[in-house]
Amino acid sequence: MLAKLGVEIHLSHGGQPCPNHNWEWEDTDDEDQYTASLTAGIPGVAKAADEHGDWRCTEPYATADKDVFLESEPAATFPDLPEVNTAQIGKTTITIVHSSGVHILSIQYCQCMGARTPDKQLFEMRLFVASFTRSKTAFTFALLDNFILDNLECGTLGMNYYSKLRRITSSIFPHAVPDHYREMMQVARQWCQLKLLKWNRFSHEKREPKDGELALFCPACPQPGINTPLQPKSDETIPGWIYTRSLVMDGNFKAEHLYPTHPEDEVWLTDGKGFMVARARYWAHLAVAQYLVQRSKCNNHRAVNQANASRHKLEATGIGGCACAWHGCFVPNSMVDFQKGERQMNMDYALCNMLAHNTDSLCRALTFYDVNCQYNRHFKKRVEDSLHMDIPSDMDIVPGIGLWHVHGHQDKCFVRYASNFIPGAARIDGKIMETLWASLNIISPAARGMSTPTDKNASISK
Repeated sequence: MLAKLGVEIHLSHGGQPCPNHNWEWEDTDDEDQYTASLTAGIPGVAKAADEHGDWRCTEPYATADKDVFLESEPAATFPDLPEVNTAQIGKTTITIVHSSGVHILSIQYCQCMGARTPDKQLFEMRLFVASFTRSKTAFTFALLDNFILDNLECGTLGMNYYSKLRRITSSIFPHAVPDHYREMMQVARQWCQLKLLKWNRFSHEKREPKDGELALFCPACPQPGINTPLQPKSDETIPGWIYTRSLVMDGNFKAEHLYPTHPEDEVWLTDGKGFMVARARYWAHLAVAQYLVQRSKCNNHRAVNQANASRHKLEATGIGGCACAWHGCFVPNSMVDFQKGERQMNMDYALCNMLAHNTDSLCRALTFYDVNCQYNRHFKKRVEDSLHMDIPSDMDIVPGIGLWHVHGHQDKCFVRYASNFIPGAARIDGKIMETLWASLNIISPAARGMSTPTDKNASISK
C-alpha cells in the first residue's frame, strides 16, 4: 500500500509540505472500524495494533491434525504473512479511486491563513470528492471520464466497472478492496452535470439554466439569432421555405422504465434542462388533458388504435418526441414519457415545446408523423383548450408523412402528405428518427431499472 511506503500528498503548495503545518497527524474516527472490516476472517491477523500503530499477528495458525502439522507458534515467527491493505492508525488518509485501482494514501492539507476548504484543495488536484463535508473518498477526473466513455460506447454497467477496478487492485482478494460503487455513481452524475454546465457556457454565470439550455441542437437548422439573422415575418422577399423548421415525430416503446422503489429519495439535477421535458409541468398537463378514443378513419394504424393500451408495473411504456428531419438531432426539451400508448396528449406537449425552441421570426414548420392524417386534424383545437400548451399564433404548421410509411395509408393520403408534393420540402424521407432509436435501444435494458432521474439522463445521452 502506498501509505505504508511513506507516500504522502501535499496540497496547495506544488507538492511541497505546507509551511504552516503542525506536523501532527489528524485522528480518524473510523480507522479502527475500517481496518477491522478488512481483516475480518483472515487467519493470523489480530484486531489490535501494537504501540507503534502497526498491525501484528497474535493468533496462531489453526492446526487440524497435530500429527501432520507442526505445533502452533506465535505469529512473529512467520515473517512472510501477507500484509492487509490498511492505513496506519492515527494518520489522515484518503481513498483515491483511479483507473489503475483503489488506493489509500496519506494526505496533508494546506493550513495557511485563507486556505481553501479540503474539498476544493482536492478538486485543484483533479480529485472529485464523494462528500464535500467529510473528504474521505475521491475519484480522479480521468477515472470519471473513462467510466462515462465505457458506459456510453460499450454499455458497461457501473457495478461491472467498479468490479473491474477491485480486481485490478487485488486479483487474488478483490472482495477485500473497499466498496465505493455507490459513491462512484453519485459522483459520476455530478461530474456529468458540471460538464454540461461548462459546455453550455454556464461555468461562470450566476443565473440558472432555462429549459433545454443544457442540450445542443442541430447547427444547420435555422435558429434566428444563433445561426441566422432575425428576419421580419412580413418580409415577402425571402421565400418561406428558407426559414422553415423541418422535424420528424415518433415514439419508441423499447425505452421502458419501472416504477421507482423509493421515489422520495430521488434527486433531480437536470430536470427539463436537457432533452427531456420538465417533469412537474408535464404531469400537470397530463392531469387535465382529455383523451378521446378515436378510431382511425384511414387504414388500421396501431399508433392510433392502441394509443390507450395500458401496461402494468411500468412507470413509462416508452418515450417519444421530435428531432430534426434532415440531420437527426433531438430537439432540446421536447422528449416525453408514454404512460400508456402513443397518445395525442403526449405528442402534443412534445410538439408545442419544439415549436417554442429558438423559433423567433420563423413562420413555418414542416412536421412528419406516421399518423399525421389523424393527428393533425384537431391539433390546434387541443392546444387552444389546454392550460399548459401554446404555439406561435402566426406559425404555419405543414403536416407530412414519411415516404416509407405513407404508402400504407389510403391513396388520398399520398398526395396530401407525401414530401414529394410539399413545396420547399426537397428530397426527404421523414423517417430519420428510426435510426436514432437503434442506438438508444442498446442501453434501454440497462436503464429500465435505474432511478428516474438517472434514466432520463442515460436514455438520451446515447
